[in-house]
Amino acid sequence: MAKEFDFYELVLTELKKINRYRRIIPFPLVFNRLGTIFHFDKETSILALKELEKRELVKLIPFHGVKILAKKVEYCEAVKPAHTHFKDK
Repeated sequence: MAKEFDFYELVLTELKKINRYRRIIPFPLVFNRLGTIFHFDKETSILALKELEKRELVKLIPFHGVKILAKKVEYCEAVKPAHTHFKDK
């Protein structure tokens, strides 16, 4: 049986890309990223974040931002360095 497509995995992947050096991702960065990549408005972004929180993949910190719960997150392509196209010859 084929794996069912899960849009929220894509949202989580994009959040992981901006979570490199931060414990809590500020809401303006979250809204900017989701708006740029998925063309979400603020309300749609909040709905997606609440769904991720229901699945216990992220925690919403009121008035601050989003914290990704690392122990709940499985392997994610976003953790690879962005400059992998440079290889030593």
